Amino acid sequence: MVLNWDVLFLIMEFVDRCSLLPYVQTCHTLYKAGVPHLLRVNTPIYFGKHLNVKSFCHFILGEFPSRLRYLREVEFPKKFWLRKKDTISQLAEVLRNAPFLEKVTISAAERFFEIGPELGAALREATSIRELSLDGVGDQALSVLTRMRSPLNSVELCADAVPVADCLDPNKVLASFSSSLRQLKVRWVQFENTSIQYPHVHTLSIEDDNFVPMDMLIHVFPNLQSLSITTNTGVELDEEEALHIHNENMRAQARLSWPSLNYLEGDVMLLYCLAPTCKVRCLSVWPSSSDVARLVQVCKSTRPESIKIYFHMDKLSVEELRMILRSTDVKHLSATIDAYDVNGLKDIRAYIHQLRDLFQTLTITTLYFRFIWHPTPTEWFRTEHFETENDDESSLVAPLRTPNPVQQYLHSLNVKTCMRKTADYIKTLRYAFFDMPGKPMSYWEIFRTEEGTISSFEQFSNEAGEQIVQETF
Repeated sequence: MVLNWDVLFLIMEFVDRCSLLPYVQTCHTLYKAGVPHLLRVNTPIYFGKHLNVKSFCHFILGEFPSRLRYLREVEFPKKFWLRKKDTISQLAEVLRNAPFLEKVTISAAERFFEIGPELGAALREATSIRELSLDGVGDQALSVLTRMRSPLNSVELCADAVPVADCLDPNKVLASFSSSLRQLKVRWVQFENTSIQYPHVHTLSIEDDNFVPMDMLIHVFPNLQSLSITTNTGVELDEEEALHIHNENMRAQARLSWPSLNYLEGDVMLLYCLAPTCKVRCLSVWPSSSDVARLVQVCKSTRPESIKIYFHMDKLSVEELRMILRSTDVKHLSATIDAYDVNGLKDIRAYIHQLRDLFQTLTITTLYFRFIWHPTPTEWFRTEHFETENDDESSLVAPLRTPNPVQQYLHSLNVKTCMRKTADYIKTLRYAFFDMPGKPMSYWEIFRTEEGTISSFEQFSNEAGEQIVQETF
């Protein structure tokens, strides 16, 4: 052999599952060594239509219980269904006996538990599950969830199968996990019960059209560090209603409030009504012109060091962006500008020219600048439909042979030149990250003399740059 066994075994740790399959089928030795890697690589075992459930269960139960030890994560799509009782029983045996199964994702929970009572019983009896994601939650899924023995650390619930008259209160359903839960993401729920606290939850994500009172959130999740609050269909309130809710939540925080939040994200209207008064390290929003006044209020009350802002070029002017940034002493800015359906080359150039003037007024140390441009539907000359491995329909599109002038202009920009000019405009800038259409992501550090003039640049690797981005934003 060109490579010895140790090297061949080591290679398996860096190979994805599809590439690993033919690799382990070359001989008995590699097959035996490769089984653990096949089952515990970073992607879950996906029970889509291309996976023969009976064959999979036969394989993993073939060397009982050794192969079960390597199963870490499973995912069941919306269309998952079984009819044969023996296959249902085998799958239940796999779920029940996998001692290190940590993550389970079920995209249509009610449909899944209708297959057979064995599956619900298997999940209830399992003790190793730490992360559970249930979409399409209804009565059967709730019955399983409330009786699970595993000490769940992370839960994601979408209660769209619960009747509207019986809105799901996650506080009641998750009561048995109050001491273990660390992360919670919920959709289509209604917080009502305040008798149960979740002292260890540090990350909370709420997607719903109902307003959650601030005092309830603070009481139920006293040690929260990250909060995301968004809406499913959009919030429609007049100024008087919004102001009333805002003032109620302001008064509530005079009695009880979080010391600080590491991350706050949400629709501007929801954040304005929530009226957080604690210090926030990073604020993430996607405003339009109608949100500017409310967002200014949010920035003044939360005083974020970092701001992540995503907006459409036609819906937020540079002057409005200037108003937002002036409202707080921001040190790190992540700006994603969407130029979808913008075809005027003059408009793009004028906007970039206005951004240059804005940059000259900033005192930030980190800039993550991302420009998104999409062609209009008429600029695609063909669309081919195909089916992905997740059983979802997608579109494969190919661009016109003659690029749009806006596309040509953005592709022609020299990223290093843009970075150099930006560093000249922003005298305090140390890190500059650029994500431009048709260009690879680039990460730069700027070095300056004692007088503040630029002395040199250094480009980071993608890994090092991404680490700084994650730590900053």
